[in-house]
This record gives sequence, C-alpha cells and structure tokens, in this order.
Amino acid sequence: MGSISNQHLGGENTKNKKIKEFNIEGRLKKLAEQNKVPYETIKSEWEVECKALNEKGLKGDLSKLACHAVANNYRRKKQFQQKKDDSTREALYGFVIGDSGIFDKAQQIRNEAKRYIDEHGVQAAKEAQLINEDGEILDQRPTIFGRVNPKHLEPLDPNLKVRNRTLYGIFRKNGSKTFKLTSIQTADNKLALAWNKVKLFTPCQTVAIIKEELKTEVKANSSQMEGSSTIFKAVKEDMAVDSIVLDTLGPMVSPIKDLEEHHKTFADAWDRKIVLKGIVAWLNVDRPTSFGSIYMGLMDPEDEESLVRVLIPEHLPITFGELSEVIVLGKTRRSKYKDKESGKLVEGDVIVDVYAVYALPGLSTPKEGRGEETDDQEVEGWID
Repeated sequence: MGSISNQHLGGENTKNKKIKEFNIEGRLKKLAEQNKVPYETIKSEWEVECKALNEKGLKGDLSKLACHAVANNYRRKKQFQQKKDDSTREALYGFVIGDSGIFDKAQQIRNEAKRYIDEHGVQAAKEAQLINEDGEILDQRPTIFGRVNPKHLEPLDPNLKVRNRTLYGIFRKNGSKTFKLTSIQTADNKLALAWNKVKLFTPCQTVAIIKEELKTEVKANSSQMEGSSTIFKAVKEDMAVDSIVLDTLGPMVSPIKDLEEHHKTFADAWDRKIVLKGIVAWLNVDRPTSFGSIYMGLMDPEDEESLVRVLIPEHLPITFGELSEVIVLGKTRRSKYKDKESGKLVEGDVIVDVYAVYALPGLSTPKEGRGEETDDQEVEGWID
C-alpha cells in the first residue's frame, strides 16, 4: 500500500488544531512493541484493515480507523488469552525438587560469537555474520516467540537479557490429593531471576498456568498476572516429603543398563527426561568443570557393571557422599571428546545432565572433600 500517512483513504483530511495529531506510524510501532510482534506484521495487518474499510465505501479518516481496528483486534486476542489462561491457572501445593538454571539466549549469542572469534578470527566472524564491520555482535535470532525477528542480524543490545528457566517439583492441584511431577517454565526475565531464592524440598504453594496434564506429569508455564504470579510461598503444612518423592518418582525410574536405548528412542524429543536410581560410585567434588559442575558416577544397585556419568550443575546443592543411594531426574545427552589422533570432536557415551537429585533417607553418607588448602600447610616436595 506504500508509506503510512495520516491522509484519508476515503475523503479529505479535516484537522482539528485543538486535538493532537494522531501519529499512525508511531501507534503501530507501539502496538508491535507491546505485543512482541514484528512491526512489518502490524503494518501488514493495518493495510488489510485499510482495504476492508475502503471496500465498504466508508468516508473519513480510514487510515486512523484501520489503526484502531488493529489495536482492537489485539485487545480481543489478549482478552481471549487471558480468559484461557484464567481457566487453566491453578493453585499448586507441594515442593520444588530441581532447577534447570537460568538460560540467557542473548548471552549465549555473545558467548558463541566470542568463541568463534577466538577460534577463527575477526574476519571469519564477519563473513559468518556474527559481527559487523564495527565489531558489534549481531542478533542471531531469526524468530522471537514464533514470529519473524525484525532485528535479525542487526547489532544486539549489549544490555539485552532473554532469560529462560524451568523449575521441577512435585505438586498437587488445589482440591486434589494426587501429587505429580511438575515442570514450570518461565520466559519472564524478572521471574527467572527471582527463582534463585526458591528452596528445594520445602513445602510451598504457588500459581501456574497448566499447559498439559498427563497421568503422572504436569507441564506448566509461569503466570505473570499481577497478584497471581508464580512466586513460591512457604506453607506450614506437614508434608511427608520423603514418601511423596518415592511414591511419585519411584514408578518412573528407568534401569541404568537401558540408558543407551532410552537416549536413541527419545533423542529428538526436546523435553526428554529420565529418572534414574542408583548408588554414588564416585563423586568429583574436588574437580569441578570450568562451569562449576560436578561429575558423578551412578551405579546400578543390582549390577555394578551398569554405570552412567551424570553432571550436577553448580546451582544444585550436593549434600551426600559416595555410596549414597540417590534418585536423579535429568536429560540424556551424547557426550563428545577430542580424538587424540585427529584432533576432531567425536561422539562418546550417553551422560545425564541433572535437573534434580534426591538422597534416599537412611541410605546416604556425608559429603567429603579435600577442603581448601591454606598457606601454612606443609607439603613434602621430596621423599628419599
């Protein structure tokens, strides 16, 4: 339709100097920002409304009326979604058992660009469209919330945060006595950060939007609605946490010996999860990864030959030691290592990235470690 203007599509424009002139382009840009929609999409919808009004033979400032129509359409969508969310928003009672940790997409883009520069150089990064001529890191997201990203390959705001986080818990809905494994995901920056203070295995209540409910599992999104946001509040309720964990996760346990087959079966599932039960054969508390994570060897209680490496992230506390019997909730992943001869990355064994770990009561040992060395500790440098 061409450039946006405040001219009539069906008649002369009569200006009232007492009324502030309506800026259509500014209004459409604001709608795009408020609804997290590309400006090009909003403009296209406005053009459709302009055409529809014109075809009706209406007179007046049709371009402005079309702008109102677009705004009203988004109001209706929000209202519908709000009603839909209200119908699925549930009060939940239980406790959090695990945490995916914060994933920041914007920071990931920055980190990947810097790693690429370190490995291949600045010029190669420019050619790969990771940075521009001024060395600014470019936005690699082709879509945002399923829609085209209008700022794709434009400089990424250095202060931008795009946080995502998932908490795992065992909760029951208000009025129900059945506890289910529950995942609650948020893409809200403030909530993702606020969940740093959530306590594990502590009775609490919260509110979440139920997206899918299965026989033994619930998948939910956070609620950002004022007064009903997904903030966790401690409750003085006598919950048998130990038995609830065993009753809920026990039937979901997969044999360690079947891990390889399990991974092959669910490798393409983005939300694949696995529950394992085993004995802590070894625990590298003194040798954390560069990210602060700890590797642990989990051995089948009835078959010492069946063992899997699991990786416990830094944000999950380790309160147990070797020989403890634990239940682990996590996600399988094919490890990779650098081949000594070729220097290339090759596939290794299947490991598990841990979301939650629970030491069985009466079957755990205390955590052990070297402790920190002090300057006055004497070490023999030579032995005859």
